[in-house]
Order: sequence, then structure tokens, then C-alpha cells
Amino acid sequence: MSFKEKYSNFTSSLKITISEGITSIGEWSFANNCIDNMELPSSLISIESDAFKNSYIDNINIKEG
Repeated sequence: MSFKEKYSNFTSSLKITISEGITSIGEWSFANNCIDNMELPSSLISIESDAFKNSYIDNINIKEG
């Protein structure tokens, strides 16, 4: 079963790129989402609790910096 088939009950799949310079992802920022691909910047320092609660993420890339 593919990622999309498994989580097809979600309304959409997202591709997210967070811009360089962002240092934090706040609580519940991406909760309850189906994310195909996420790009995180090298400037990221913290991810707060429940930022991705009940989310399904297929791929995360973290830029080196």
C-alpha cells in the first residue's frame, strides 16, 4: 500500500518548503496534515510540541548549514 493510499482520507497532500531564516516551528503548525515532502532550513533551531501531531509525513529533508 502506498503512502497516498494509506492516508487517502486526508483532504490533500502537501509539499512544504520552510524558508531559510525561520528558527522555530510553533505548536500545532502542521497538525492533522498529510505531507508528501517537507524541506526544513538549516536555520531551524526548535520544533515545539505537537507541531506535527496526527500528521503523516512521507519525506523530510533538512538543509545543512
